[in-house]
Amino acid sequence: MQLFSTKHFQLGMGPMGLEVGDKVTILHGSGTPCTLRAVDEAQNEHRAISQCFLDGWMFGKHPKAASSSAMVGGGAR
Repeated sequence: MQLFSTKHFQLGMGPMGLEVGDKVTILHGSGTPCTLRAVDEAQNEHRAISQCFLDGWMFGKHPKAASSSAMVGGGAR
């Protein structure tokens, strides 16, 4: 597991190998955020990487100030 931050400065824990630009979202029917990586931006296709922890996003809820997804910022290494 590794720490990461979003472009909105939210802290989370995710799998090793997260990259800047990976997305964090809550998929319909899930209560846990997951990380997605773009496969084909033109087709809006993404590959699921793993579930993750993002402060304030657990149990299917995300902060009202944020959109329905967040982008992993410079904190992922």
